[in-house]
Amino acid sequence: MAEETAATPKIKTRKPKQRACDEKDEKGKLCNGHLKRWYEYPKEVAALIGPKAEIYRCEFCKTLYRRTPRSSRRATRCEINCETRQRFRGPASGTRKDHAAKRMDLRLEYGDDDADSSRDARAPG
Repeated sequence: MAEETAATPKIKTRKPKQRACDEKDEKGKLCNGHLKRWYEYPKEVAALIGPKAEIYRCEFCKTLYRRTPRSSRRATRCEINCETRQRFRGPASGTRKDHAAKRMDLRLEYGDDDADSSRDARAPG
């Protein structure tokens, strides 16, 4: 442990969906060590990277990897669903009638000609 903290570790940025280390040794051979999430890192590393950062470390060569920047990451299913939900429903979810009214407004906004006739056909007369 003492030799790990004494030398400044090499810090790289992790590529999207990268699971293995891509560091080359003196001979030009890939390390291919598994990148493991490193939760409890020393204060020297925290000073370099920042406190409470998401850090991954190669199990063999001990190279540190920062998290992939958000701009280059693919959005997760949860992020996409939350964004879509807020776009159509707003911040708070409403009742079933509110959702039907919003759907109808969207249909009218985008020029669906059947929207008026379907509303009249469903209304009790």
